[in-house]
Amino acid sequence: MRNDYALYYVCPTREPRVKEVMKKVALLTFVGLLCATTVYGQAGVIVLAGDAQGLDCNLSDKSPGVCSFYAVHILTPGAMACSFSAPAPSCFTGSWLSDAHVFPVTLGDSQNGVAIGYGECRPGPIHVLTLNFFCQGLSQNCCYYSVKPHPDVTSGEVEVVDCNENPLYARGGFGIVNSTTDCECGPPTRDSTWGKVKSTFGD
Repeated sequence: MRNDYALYYVCPTREPRVKEVMKKVALLTFVGLLCATTVYGQAGVIVLAGDAQGLDCNLSDKSPGVCSFYAVHILTPGAMACSFSAPAPSCFTGSWLSDAHVFPVTLGDSQNGVAIGYGECRPGPIHVLTLNFFCQGLSQNCCYYSVKPHPDVTSGEVEVVDCNENPLYARGGFGIVNSTTDCECGPPTRDSTWGKVKSTFGD
């Protein structure tokens, strides 16, 4: 069966130069290499989801209270670390409270940039961080909440480290706050839904 997560996949063609952030947290000793041709060269995608498996791209803000969104590393056969940011968009009215760490080696936060070491080679999907907000139930529909690069990396890319300790560029995905039929999102096995995601990112 075809895995429609592949709609997200982009193999980087430039050499990452991102050692600054990862060195600061002693995640790994990086080697600057180009995108590998093996499966471990697949950087994958960091997405925001309504579940820890990265299957539900709907992020609900329908009533006041604490709500949690999940940062998940998908489409990777194996990875050891990542860096990204996920500042809340203006269309989302929730107030960020904190991040719940999945792995002990986590430096920074989702709103200002975070670097995370997985501790070992792990296949996707990998739940890497939980973002906790106080939701007010006032966010507009079809509010796209995107994963962005860590602001301190010079490449301007979302980055991961594969199981061969190669730093690679990954794709930043998104979740949709208060999804409707105009911005429908659902499981990645649905071509019609994830085709819209692909068109948003571009080929």
